[in-house]
Amino acid sequence: MSYLKILQLSPMITHTYKMSENIIENELIVSEEKETIKESHKAPKKQWKPDAGFTLTRLQKAILGTILVSLPLFFFIVLPIIARNHFPSFLKIPADIFLTTPQKITLTETGSIGSVYKLNINGYEFSIPQKFTPSKITEDGIDLTDSTRSDCRHIYLSSDLEQRLIKYSKIGIGRWFMPNKANDFMDTILNANWHPIRLMFKAQFYAHEGLNSKVYESYFGKTHKGYIYPSPGQKGFLARAFNTKGPGYFDFHIKDPVNPPTLKEWINYASKIRPLENIPDKPIQSLKSEYDLESLIDLAIKSENESEILSITLNEYFRTKSPKWLIPVAQIMLNREYFPDLIDLNQQHIKSFEGNKELTKKWDNIKDRAVERILKIDIDPYDRLRELNVFCKNLTKLEIEELLLEITVTNALGKDKTFNSSLTTAGRILPNLEKKLIVKVPEDITLVNAQKITAKVMQVVFLR
Repeated sequence: MSYLKILQLSPMITHTYKMSENIIENELIVSEEKETIKESHKAPKKQWKPDAGFTLTRLQKAILGTILVSLPLFFFIVLPIIARNHFPSFLKIPADIFLTTPQKITLTETGSIGSVYKLNINGYEFSIPQKFTPSKITEDGIDLTDSTRSDCRHIYLSSDLEQRLIKYSKIGIGRWFMPNKANDFMDTILNANWHPIRLMFKAQFYAHEGLNSKVYESYFGKTHKGYIYPSPGQKGFLARAFNTKGPGYFDFHIKDPVNPPTLKEWINYASKIRPLENIPDKPIQSLKSEYDLESLIDLAIKSENESEILSITLNEYFRTKSPKWLIPVAQIMLNREYFPDLIDLNQQHIKSFEGNKELTKKWDNIKDRAVERILKIDIDPYDRLRELNVFCKNLTKLEIEELLLEITVTNALGKDKTFNSSLTTAGRILPNLEKKLIVKVPEDITLVNAQKITAKVMQVVFLR
């Protein structure tokens, strides 16, 4: 196509383009009108409003408000009042005694306790009247009595350098409201008069100790605070004292079932206690002794300076924890006729002397001499029946719960054969009575032409 023809057709093309534009615009207008008509026929949209949600009625609001107000009232007023009224009546203790705080007193000596010997247990010094003899001894404590009677006066001492802790149940409520250190625990419960949980623990303490009278508080020296209260049955007084500046505590108890000590009399003993003020850096067991054990044993056998020997040997035992220092103590117990207690002490430490024949011999010799004084044993053999009639008389005032003998039969050739037999299989041996028991001899031992038959007490247990 030539250029001239193109020029002739250009007006027509332009006109056609404009017509197409008009048609498109008309179609857009028509579509917009249709959309407008559709929108007008639709339901009008609701405006957004927040959801009202769940609402309480006036009655529900009143009940909830009452509960919220009543909970603090119940836990902080009603429950403590219930506890204050319940525990004294349950324990049958006057409320003014149970709810009162400990009475503070001063340990002032008002009388003499006579001549004394001193015991040092883990750094705590106690003064003991010379007439008192050890009856039971442990590594950290001792029980002393003024006679062998069952109704005698007792002095009990114990101490420790460790911090005493209270263990609570993992699921219990005590661990949330109570301290775990024993000194803080005692302070908390004995001064409690409103908190229901603490009153509950206070009631448990009163019930366990058999308390129905007031508790006292006093300082021992500058560093130890103790609580003093009557022992069960009002037979004496005891104190539990704790170091206020660190670990360490001691117990001091005097009781007498016949003539209970008064508080003033107890204070005369307690005022002489010298508590530990500085905890040693080194273990005291590692220190060597400056005393000769053999010399002390000889003096004990001769009954010379018994109080001084008790002081030296017991202090060495508590310091070193070595039972060899109890040999002179056992000898003095034998001298003073503490036979059952001596036998108990022997059996308590018999295994501690294994490996030392010389000390074992001395230890057993003291026990055998005590047994001779409290038991009379006779043996009557029956050759044909291979039986032994054993007669045992209890010379003490205590029942024998268990008695084990080692019986030795020496045959015609001078050879010894031994076997053990219990004399309490058929029951206890009553005080001051004789018991007969038939003992069968093992088949490998013959009684025919036996030169001698002896019996040695291996174990005896007294019922206390």
